[in-house]
Amino acid sequence: MHFIYGADPVAIEFFGSATYTFSGGTFSTDADGTALGAGITSGSINWKFGLNIGLLDMMLDHAGTLYRIAGNLYVPESDDPRLIEDLPGEVFVSVGGNLLPNTVDIEGFFATGNGSGLPQAIGLNYFLNTSNPIVGTVGFGLSSSQSHAGSTVLPNSRFEYRADRFKRDVWRDLESLYRELLRPVECQLWR
Repeated sequence: MHFIYGADPVAIEFFGSATYTFSGGTFSTDADGTALGAGITSGSINWKFGLNIGLLDMMLDHAGTLYRIAGNLYVPESDDPRLIEDLPGEVFVSVGGNLLPNTVDIEGFFATGNGSGLPQAIGLNYFLNTSNPIVGTVGFGLSSSQSHAGSTVLPNSRFEYRADRFKRDVWRDLESLYRELLRPVECQLWR
């Protein structure tokens, strides 16, 4: 089993960008337990906060084979803004410059905010879909940032975030229903 942990950030930027570089990770393992690899040995994530998207580029060394994993990560609109995953069909795997048909599943999170809204780290879990799947975790630390103009304060827990979001969604649905119900009345009044 592979674990990675980081404290929840207090706020997340909604403008600007940041670069996170490889800071460490677990050894990689394969599903049948026959091989142990060095895991991720280098990499970076260039994150665009306004777009909620990041460009991942990392090297995986497993059982003597070097895999390059590169592509886009994003924050799904329906989830907690601290959570990250691979953009389906937009993360690619290559060995020696040759693109492989294998896919990779990546999930992770922003961690340890410094109070300014800029997360100080990103933690990822990866699952490389080979004939004998390869798994591991990796951490990236903040190395540079640019043009941060504001942030959104996050509630203390994911439950609170989801509850607040649920309230906003219900209110938006009620407001929409209210407007739809009033529209025929307004039309009749003007006739």
